[in-house]
Amino acid sequence: MRQRTERLYPFLSRCLHIYAILATTYTLGNLCISVLPFRSLSRNSLLHPSPPRIALPSSMTTQQAEEFLWSNFSLSDDRSLIPWDPFLSRAFPRLMHPSRIIPYYYRASGNFENDDITVTTLISSDRFLVFRNLVRGYKGALVPATCSANPSSTSTLGPISVTIHVSLLSLDILVDLHTMYTSSPDFSTYVDVHLVLSPFQVSEGSRQFNAWRNLARLYARTDFVMMLDVDFVPCTDFRSFVKRNLKDHLLGLGVHDPDASQLMERFIQGNLALVVPAFEYARQEDGLNPDTFPRDKTVSYFVSVADHPYLTTHQELLSSVHADPPRVTPFHAAWARGHKSTNYTKYYSIPPGSGQVYRVVERDSAYEPYAIFSNKAVW
Repeated sequence: MRQRTERLYPFLSRCLHIYAILATTYTLGNLCISVLPFRSLSRNSLLHPSPPRIALPSSMTTQQAEEFLWSNFSLSDDRSLIPWDPFLSRAFPRLMHPSRIIPYYYRASGNFENDDITVTTLISSDRFLVFRNLVRGYKGALVPATCSANPSSTSTLGPISVTIHVSLLSLDILVDLHTMYTSSPDFSTYVDVHLVLSPFQVSEGSRQFNAWRNLARLYARTDFVMMLDVDFVPCTDFRSFVKRNLKDHLLGLGVHDPDASQLMERFIQGNLALVVPAFEYARQEDGLNPDTFPRDKTVSYFVSVADHPYLTTHQELLSSVHADPPRVTPFHAAWARGHKSTNYTKYYSIPPGSGQVYRVVERDSAYEPYAIFSNKAVW
């Protein structure tokens, strides 16, 4: 009996080796298949493929949207099934299935600098109007030179990466999306749109906001990102401030301040984030017109808006915050745990344009800041 058992050991050992080789071959085969459509295995080409330019029709019906999807993005012949990329299945293991991600359904034609900041967000069909405000606000068209750290310059255009969930049971959202995207060169030049296709309606529990936010971040084409809710409008030119300090650091112009140099190095490596304080109007109806949002902490001014034949008044932030009753409040002030860690009192005390930053000391576990950080960060 013992001799028979000893004879089995070599046989079992060979079987285990064969199984290990087959399992490894199968896994590597899946990985190779998942990256074959891309030009190389570099991060840039893997995450930011360059799909063929598709001529967009000037208008689109629901039927045309469906035909556009199936003809240009090689979905499965069996429309009840949605193929799943092994690479993305590992990146988003908790995404509801069946699902199909289409990166760069619309790809912006602009060329973005690596040190730029991409706003990443997600939108639904009822948020297209506020998304227009976000695009327009991040474009910087309403920020006058008096608000910039450099009085001789104004804001430049900024890239945006957005994810949209589309239920295959209702493709009307693609018609509205197409109408919005082709309505202004701001969209086609600066906005990348990524789709998540599934047979689920949002009402069926398919609100996977974190996964959709991370998808927009994954496909951002710059080294730095700001994850932002679509309901917000950037009111100050923080992009120029960050980019200028990055450039000074890389050129060695900040070596006289070792603390600032260390902070910038940690920021570049993804070990530090810059929090942008968030505010909201006390009365919702006061926040419907982004043209009137505060653009400076302590200065009120008039600015001519090209799209309107009148001058728009911008109130200063602090006077709106300290008014009785307040017109503007810290975001979600009623839920202190969400944004109290920002320390708004400290923020109010810092002189505008000074470029000072301060550390978030008392960080609550429920803290939900809107922050700028390196896309290298693993959190």
